[in-house]
Amino acid sequence: MNLTTHFTLEELCYSRTAQKMSIPNTPDITQIQNLKYLAENILEPLRIYAKQPIHINSGFRTPALNNAIGGARNSQHMKGEAADIRI
Repeated sequence: MNLTTHFTLEELCYSRTAQKMSIPNTPDITQIQNLKYLAENILEPLRIYAKQPIHINSGFRTPALNNAIGGARNSQHMKGEAADIRI
């Protein structure tokens, strides 16, 4: 599902750790809305400004995935409000 021209829901939810550990990493409707907001208002404008691809290292995380990777207990990743990126 495309969230913007350059970002998909799938890439914002992809996790090698989740796959390796068979941890479901599926956002609910509120988290999807938050990811869409993030993509539209932060990531897409940054992509346009940078004039080059932005790679998502870590986006959405379920609490189980966040715990598995040692994420902060109140991480915004679990709300769909954060992404770690590289340009």
